[in-house]
Amino acid sequence: MTKETKITKNTKSKEIIKSLTKEEVKTELRLIASYDLHPDSIYEKIWTIISNIRSWSEDEKEFEYLEKYYLKLDDFSHTHSNLANTVPNKMATAIVELANNLIKEYWCETSLEKTLCEIIANSYWKIMSISKKLDWCLNFEYFWSDRNWFIWIMSKELDRANRNYLIALNNLLEIKRPQMNIKVNTKNAYFWQNQQFNNNKIKDENIKD
Repeated sequence: MTKETKITKNTKSKEIIKSLTKEEVKTELRLIASYDLHPDSIYEKIWTIISNIRSWSEDEKEFEYLEKYYLKLDDFSHTHSNLANTVPNKMATAIVELANNLIKEYWCETSLEKTLCEIIANSYWKIMSISKKLDWCLNFEYFWSDRNWFIWIMSKELDRANRNYLIALNNLLEIKRPQMNIKVNTKNAYFWQNQQFNNNKIKDENIKD
């Protein structure tokens, strides 16, 4: 082995084992740790699998990957897989449809607005489910301690579900409510308790004689 060959090998090794800065090491660690968690990594892998399926070159492991990770992806627009997993299978379709209807009716575009629709739909299911259980308990003509305790717990859960429903709905309405800026050019301005401001666009507000 000549001296020139040794120098070439050492040079290549040094190029491969390049020292990284502290921030570069952190970046690499984050990429490794989030490989199976970050949506971009999962989408990239799934796109490769889809390409293989289209070319009839897929294998069993790729289908196992799809089955394992497709539930981790949720676009908050149509599938609502996380929302569907919080309710029984027989109610999943109805709750997902409710969330989609809310998104459509309130013109939701951001992830915040869409997740509020999911919370509203989930709270609605809880209200219906708890109400059904309470109705079943109240149909009996006699009471005993265990059933009274169950009714007390369910009543508290029903109140909580109602609060969550109303809070999420009010937050959504507040976000979607058009904002109105008022500018008053005066030193003294008086506003009465029930004074109302309408944000209606009128072509001509001038009073004509």
